[in-house]
Amino acid sequence: MDMEKFAAAMAPAVRAVVDKATAPLLARIEQLEARKLPEAIKGEDGQDGRDGVDGKSVTLDDVAPMIAEAVAKAVAAIPAPANGKDGKDGSDGLPGKDGQDGQDGASVSVEDVERMVEGKVAGWALDFERRAQGVLERAVDRIPKPADGKDGCDGVDGLGFDDLSIEHDGERRISLKFSRGDICKAFAVDLPVVLDRGVYKPDGEYQKGDAVTWGGSLWIAQKDGPESKPGEDGSWRLAVKKGRDGK
Repeated sequence: MDMEKFAAAMAPAVRAVVDKATAPLLARIEQLEARKLPEAIKGEDGQDGRDGVDGKSVTLDDVAPMIAEAVAKAVAAIPAPANGKDGKDGSDGLPGKDGQDGQDGASVSVEDVERMVEGKVAGWALDFERRAQGVLERAVDRIPKPADGKDGCDGVDGLGFDDLSIEHDGERRISLKFSRGDICKAFAVDLPVVLDRGVYKPDGEYQKGDAVTWGGSLWIAQKDGPESKPGEDGSWRLAVKKGRDGK
């Protein structure tokens, strides 16, 4: 048997078996690494280690000798068939017939070695699974159990339309008030309506939307607290212009 060719043929099969067996283990390791333990049970950070040496990529030529050695040991462990015994002489004194030839031994195939490797890997995977489960259980046992919290007080019922009242200040402001007992919430809304404030007074307090007469014309304030007189700047807008004097 050409061991190098046999090892090359075995490489994909061995890799498939190892990948299949280690897939759930890798997933379990990721779960353990992702699980965050409380800060109280975490150890202090150690000192930074030295940088490691860059690893070398493993090729089939590197793995082939190891596979060949493993296959050689597996083949050597197969018991060799023993020679059959000679047939006995017949009772009539004539020479006995030769015993039947034994069946040819079966050659070791890739499937045979694959089953052997799969059995070994399965045993290793089971042992690793047990160890990982033990680590997980110990980590969970170290997590402090949260204490039961105290019962909270019942919340107060919210305000609804039955608690609503509407108030008007007689001009442009409307207030929405929600009240029940000591609880009261109010929301004011100013409507954009024009209110007649009479003849303009320099010391008067005007708000946006107030209308005044000045110089025979009607002016409307464009902002709160205009400081200039109507017609001097853009604080007032001319709404009704003064008419010409009659004859």
